[in-house]
Amino acid sequence: MNTLDGRIKLDYARKGMRRYFNGTWRFGTAKLVHKHGKWFLHIPVTKAFPELDDAHITNVVGVDLGINFLAVTYDSQGETTFYDGHTVKHKRGTFKATRKQLQRRQTPSARKRLRQLGSRENRYVTDVNHQVTKALVYRHPRSTLFVLEDLTGIRAATEKVRAMNLYRKGIEHIGAGATGA
Repeated sequence: MNTLDGRIKLDYARKGMRRYFNGTWRFGTAKLVHKHGKWFLHIPVTKAFPELDDAHITNVVGVDLGINFLAVTYDSQGETTFYDGHTVKHKRGTFKATRKQLQRRQTPSARKRLRQLGSRENRYVTDVNHQVTKALVYRHPRSTLFVLEDLTGIRAATEKVRAMNLYRKGIEHIGAGATGA
């Protein structure tokens, strides 16, 4: 590894990486990341997969993504499945209310807490999305084609929605009694 102080030799762990060295994967540009007192080398990899053969598809599942229901699926057997999103919506509303309070304070500790809160919310939402995805994959047979709705331009459309209508009413006033507001 080249450093400002000269070249150094480092040990690395290849645990679980052997499958990427079989010649079918292409490596991208590495990025050295320092996180939690440790160094990590992130290397993106890509692999070419053959085109999908329509003859092997036995089930087609349409997936509609949303806020009140994280996902609604309808498959070629006529089965509909709903993945409830009310608890996620409520939790994101409480995160929003806490962020609003912290942003008003403008203290160094409030800014630190905001960063922590943002990371926690991202981890939570990523975990919930992962759980829903795993449930979809395990629920349907191996030769299933998942069809997602076209979400291009969705951010511009949702940004026009008033924040008050996005989450349940009353959540944004959590803790208002403690401050006397």
